[in-house]
Amino acid sequence: MKLLLVIAGLLSVLFFYPSFNEDAKGGCGALEVRSFRLLAEDRGEDPAALAIIRPLLGVGSGEYAKEIVKSEYSGVPSGVGCAVMYWHSMIDPRGYTQELATRLEKLFNA
Repeated sequence: MKLLLVIAGLLSVLFFYPSFNEDAKGGCGALEVRSFRLLAEDRGEDPAALAIIRPLLGVGSGEYAKEIVKSEYSGVPSGVGCAVMYWHSMIDPRGYTQELATRLEKLFNA
């Protein structure tokens, strides 16, 4: 019983922490907000200044992230794929940013 509670607690953290941490709607929205911030930092931009235009671009709704997850993890539900990508961005931000730039290039040039 205790093991089941521990597993449920860990799964809750894995799925609900991203949206809480990024103040976004769901895991895919959190992934978008984090990705936007990481890309801005990588380009030398101030992420706080770019926060004003985020709603205008639709960043944080989760739609962009769902498209990327569908292209990368076609057999996985979008919520799980977004959580995996979010935690990858937390563990290896530089590697994630480079991979994201490649994914976005493929997505927009398709």
